[in-house]
This record gives sequence, C-alpha cells and structure tokens, in this order.
Amino acid sequence: MPTRIRIALPLTGFTTVLGSIKSPIAALRILSVSSSVVSQRYRSSMLALLLLCISADFSLQQGQQPPPPPPPLPPLRPLPPPPQQPQQPQPQQLPQPQQQPPQPQQQPPPPPALPALPPVQQRPDYENLLRDTIADCLSDYQCRVFEHCVVGKCIRDTRACPGGTCPAGMVCVAGRCLPDPLIATTESILGRLKEECPSPWTFSQQFNACYYVGRGSYNFFTASAECRRLGGTVASIGSSEEMTYVNGLVGSGAYWIGYHHTRFSSNWEDGSPVGFTNYRRGQPDGCCGGAGCTLVNYRSNLGEWDDAGCHVIWRTPTYAVCKKPR
Repeated sequence: MPTRIRIALPLTGFTTVLGSIKSPIAALRILSVSSSVVSQRYRSSMLALLLLCISADFSLQQGQQPPPPPPPLPPLRPLPPPPQQPQQPQPQQLPQPQQQPPQPQQQPPPPPALPALPPVQQRPDYENLLRDTIADCLSDYQCRVFEHCVVGKCIRDTRACPGGTCPAGMVCVAGRCLPDPLIATTESILGRLKEECPSPWTFSQQFNACYYVGRGSYNFFTASAECRRLGGTVASIGSSEEMTYVNGLVGSGAYWIGYHHTRFSSNWEDGSPVGFTNYRRGQPDGCCGGAGCTLVNYRSNLGEWDDAGCHVIWRTPTYAVCKKPR
C-alpha cells in the first residue's frame, strides 16, 4: 500500500495542507499547480521534501526493510574508588629541654701590682762629652790601620819599632819603619786628578795636553774666539801620531786647526815650532783669495789638510779643535 504523506505548505499568513499524496506523480502535479501560489522562498524546500518522499516510497515498494536500530549500549560501570594511601605516622616531637640562662663569666682577678722601681740615677755622659769636645776616637778600633787611640786622638803606632818612633810619612810594620801606604795612595790619587783636564776638555797622557772639539759651524776667527774663551787656542799638531789622535777624537767632519801658511811665513797660533804638515796632494793651492788658514778633512776623513779662507763658513759644519797644555 502506498505511503500517504501529508505536506504542509506555509504560505503568506496561513498554512495550506495538501491532501493525501498517493504517488509521487500526484505530488509533482500539486507542486506544479501550487508553483504560482508558492513563493520562490519555499520552492526549494518543497522540492527537497518531495525528493525525500520519492526515495522512501521507492524503497518500500522494493520490499526492503529499514535496518534495525543498533542495540543499546550496556550501562557504564562506575570506576572503583582509588586506593587510599596509608597514612604515615607523624614523628613524635620530643620535649625540648629548657634552656638555662647563660652564666656570667667570672673575671680573673687582676695581677698584683708590681713594686715601684727606684728612680734611675742620671750619670754624666762622659763618652759623648769627650767625643763632642776633643776626642776623635774612644778606642783603637776607631782609628785607621797603623794607628792607635791616645787620649781621644788617633796617632801612628810606632811602639814596636826601635826607639818607639818612625820618621814622618812612615809607619811601624813588624818592627820596621816603612812608608805609609795610605799617604802614598792619597798622593797618587791627587796626582791623577791634577793630570786630568776640567770639563769639557779631554786629557791625553801621551801628548800631555787637553783637547776640546767644538761641534758647530765656525770660520777660523769664530773658532779661535771659542778656544780662547775656554782658555786654549786652535790646536797645533806636532806629529803624525798627534794628527791621528785628534782626527779620531773628532770622528768625522771637517775642522779648523791653528796652522797659518802664506807665501812668506808659516806658524802655529799657539807659537809652537812648525815641524809637521799633512797637506792633501796639490795643496796648498792658494785658492779662494787670502787662503791663509788650514781646514782638515775637506775631501775625506783621513786627516789631510787644505788651505782655506779664514773668513769662510762652509755649507757643511766645520768644527773647532782647541788645545791647551795641562
């Protein structure tokens, strides 16, 4: 038997109830008839409902039974309660001992007072008094070798020598009078000091003279003035050995010496006799007009001489070599 379906069609302000629909064909007819009265809004809904009805009717006509509903699920068992943790016994609190109040520390008794010392008697300082007045020594240890202390004075110890005395400048050694080594040493030192030249001079024991190198740019006249200001003169050279010494003292560079040469005379500025010259080959040539002075190392550093004008200041520095007797 065909299924009868009731379709409710909501219209504007009311509901149209379709009659029993005996077949899908009848439903299509109703839908086509009512298309004029059913708004476009509900047409799609009615079409979907119609398709559902057609599908259900076709299934029933084929004799297919709808699948049985699934069996109901068994009721859920309640979960067992979680096992209870055994309670750990609480440690028993031991009774706290009662704190005793701190005992005050007993202070040790103070030591007994020491008996008062008797006042120190002030004695005169004879040693300092003697040293500050006339004494140079208080014992033999404060005197030098070969001396001993007698009434605050260090004197030569000649007691072991014959007659208990020695001549001046001698000391007693193992019963004999010998020259005092301290006096000899002192005189030797003083002698060497006398031999040395004051600054800025350099002493040469070989030539027994003092030398000074004025490093600047001099002509002969300014070089002579510098040497005289220091108490000397422009250097004289008396031998090839002295020439080598002076040239080594300068090192390198041209310098003036005190030799004057003209057509009629030759002399050293300090008055020394002329017994040595060391002119370069071809010199003196009388160049430059009035070339009566002498310049060393004009061409090389071999200590060779050139005649030069006394007033000329060269482009390269020309030094002044001064000399004075010890």
